[in-house]
Amino acid sequence: MSLAGKRAEFAATLSTVDGVNGYPYRPGEPRPGDAWPQWAGGTVDEASGQIANGWSVAVYLPQDERAADEWVDARAQLIGDALESAQVAYVEGFAPANLSPNGTVYGLLITTRSE
Repeated sequence: MSLAGKRAEFAATLSTVDGVNGYPYRPGEPRPGDAWPQWAGGTVDEASGQIANGWSVAVYLPQDERAADEWVDARAQLIGDALESAQVAYVEGFAPANLSPNGTVYGLLITTRSE
């Protein structure tokens, strides 16, 4: 599958989680609950020739710290479960993230891998 096709799969699956709006690319002005995949590179298995790609899913959170924490508490596992049950990607981890180079923008980064 192409990288663009995989982005579309991520977006569709993310949108199945209540309170999450999946996009194939970062939306122009993200709002709480917006989520999109970011390609993190790939490696080629020399024996099979198959490419394993790393992906991160960025999620824009509410910009109040407590509201951001509560959003993550309620939805992080649901997002991971959706990605795995739809066989879009295997979830490797969750971490807080700053989604802006110009200040603090609360986000969640979900690291995954897929073929």
